Parts: sequence; structure tokens; C-alpha cells
Amino acid sequence: MRSADLGIAITDDLARSPAGFEPNLFVYDNYPGGIGQSAALFRMNARLLAGARELIRSCSCDAGCPACVGPLGEIGEGGKLAAIRLLKELIPA
Repeated sequence: MRSADLGIAITDDLARSPAGFEPNLFVYDNYPGGIGQSAALFRMNARLLAGARELIRSCSCDAGCPACVGPLGEIGEGGKLAAIRLLKELIPA
């Protein structure tokens, strides 16, 4: 599987969430008709999220970097903390 085979989209629906920001992460086959990779990733959801959380937590940077959450210019200040908080909400206790 190549990284270009998958696409991602992140949206938020402020109208549906009275609490404010409600992020939605979509992972989809980036190939016309799909080739089934999204379904396999969906089945690995808990493992993928736990791996992402561990990667971010174990990074030695303070606020986020290209290795753990992406370039500062794209994620903004506090990207690392925001990613950890988001993953905390997504991972069942």
C-alpha cells in the first residue's frame, strides 16, 4: 500500500454539536471504485489510534513537530496538545 492510495479529510460540524468543535476524520480509498483499504483500516481503528497516541506522546518535542503531528505552519501552536486531547476522546477507555 502506498500513501497515495489513501486519502484523508478532517471536518467539523459545529451545527450538530452544542458543545462546539466536533471533528470528523475520514479515511478513504483514493482510487476510483476503491480497492478495499479503507475497510481494513477501519477494522484496525483502535490499534491505529493507540499507535498515533504513543507516537505523539513519545516525541521529545514540546508543542508538536513534523515527526509527530505535522509542520507547525499547518497545525498551528498547541498542535501536540490538541492531537493528544483528540485521541483521548477517540480511544475507548
